[in-house]
Amino acid sequence: MPAVLAELAEFEAKIAAAKGAAAADRAVATLRRALATLLDRQFIYNGDRGMAPLYELVLRGDARRLVEAMLDGLGYALVVEPADQWIGIVPADPEETGAARLRLDETIILLLLGMIWQEGVNTGLSEDRATVPTTSEELFARHAAILGRERIPRPRFHEILLELRRRALIEIGEEDPETRDLLLRIRSTIRLVSGEAQIELLERFAAESDRVLDGLERAAARAEGEDVEAEEPGEDETDETDEAEPAGAEPEEE
Repeated sequence: MPAVLAELAEFEAKIAAAKGAAAADRAVATLRRALATLLDRQFIYNGDRGMAPLYELVLRGDARRLVEAMLDGLGYALVVEPADQWIGIVPADPEETGAARLRLDETIILLLLGMIWQEGVNTGLSEDRATVPTTSEELFARHAAILGRERIPRPRFHEILLELRRRALIEIGEEDPETRDLLLRIRSTIRLVSGEAQIELLERFAAESDRVLDGLERAAARAEGEDVEAEEPGEDETDETDEAEPAGAEPEEE
């Protein structure tokens, strides 16, 4: 890290010499914001509110090298997609570096979005910047088909969508006033976190999700005072906060 700090000081001094101390301070502050955003959200998408200065700075030669060096020290690699205008980070070594961990229901929605995006690209449905349109109802129906019935409560389903929007993985459009269906646009950033072979992964997650959601339904019923058939605790019970493997990595066999 001392070498990175020296590079940062050199970066600041170079800008100060060319444009003045105030410009250097702004550049360093923007660079720090870009790094913090990447570590928090994983992606910076040019065009999202407030993201353009971060995106543009990281693409510059000196700033990019500095960001890459900082990320390398933290175990991440920078990914740049100029055609679709986004940058992101992935673990440099997925087996050794932990990425943000997702709950099981979040992982399933992420994999479904990745599958729908790939289908759209393969069939020529992609739009500007390789986004693929879909709707919340289509996504919800796909989820119900995988699990055999609707399992994730609607409020939780929309909560997941909002988090994925925050991470620049999807856009959420207008809501149909009658059906409450939301227009979604899946961004190409999804390919870095949904992995490959989504169908196989979904099938593996479906059985696990069924156990978790059964447990949640039983807990909700107990909270409402309903009679719930007693079950002996065993190895199959899973806490509602169970997490899946890091995004983009194949889950370990149990």
